[in-house]
Amino acid sequence: MMNQDFFTIIGSLFTILSFIIIIFSLTILVILVCYWRSECRSTANLIVCNSCVTLLFYGITICIQIPFVFKNNPVYSNEMNTTFCKIRSFLGTYATLTKTYSYLVMAISCFFITVLYKKRILLSFRVTWMIIITNWTVTGVMTVGTFLSPLAYAYEPESGFCILTTKHFVTSFTLITLVFLTTVGTMVTLYGIIIWHIKRKHQINPNSRSILRAKRNMKVFMAIICYCTLIYCI
Repeated sequence: MMNQDFFTIIGSLFTILSFIIIIFSLTILVILVCYWRSECRSTANLIVCNSCVTLLFYGITICIQIPFVFKNNPVYSNEMNTTFCKIRSFLGTYATLTKTYSYLVMAISCFFITVLYKKRILLSFRVTWMIIITNWTVTGVMTVGTFLSPLAYAYEPESGFCILTTKHFVTSFTLITLVFLTTVGTMVTLYGIIIWHIKRKHQINPNSRSILRAKRNMKVFMAIICYCTLIYCI
C-alpha cells in the first residue's frame, strides 16, 4: 500500500503543473485579447485563443482534484465515490476531451489555410467559430453520455483522482476509441496531406511566394506528425 508521502509528492507535482498551465494559458489569452483589434485579429489567433481556453479549463479541473490527492486514503476509497466525485470526474473528462479536440481544430485550420486556401469562406471567422462551437458541443455530448453511465466515473485510490475509470472496460474503451484514436488518426492524415500538397506545389512552382512561406512550416508539420504517431502507437 502506498504511504501518504507518495501522495504528497504527487499532489505537489500536480500543483506546480496546474499553476504552470494556468499562468501560461492566461498570459497568451491576455496578450491576444489586449492586442486583438490592433494586431492580433485573425482566424489563426482565434484558434489559439480556443486552445488556451481549453488548456485553462484543463488546468482548473486539475486544481479541483488536487486537495483530494493530498488527503487520499485508500482505506476509505469507497466513501469517496460521491456525487461531487462524479462531478469532478465529469469536468476533468470534459476538459481533457476539449483539449484533445482543440488539436484537431488546429489541424483543420492548417488544412484550410494551406490546401483549401482558394475557398475563402473556409477562412472566415464564421466557419472558424462553427468549428470551435462544434468542438465544445461534440465533446460535451460525449461527456454527458458517459456521465449517465453509473459505472463510468469512480474514485481511483492509486492516483487519488476521480476519473473515467478503466475498470469499466466498455465505457472507457469506447471513449478512447472515439476520441483519442480517431483524433490522432485524423490529425496525422490532415498534416500528411498538407505536407504532400506543399511538396507537390513546390515541384510545380518552386518560386511561388505562398509555397516558400509554406515550406517554412514543413519542419513544424513533420514534428507534429511524429508526435501524433508516437501518441497513437503508445
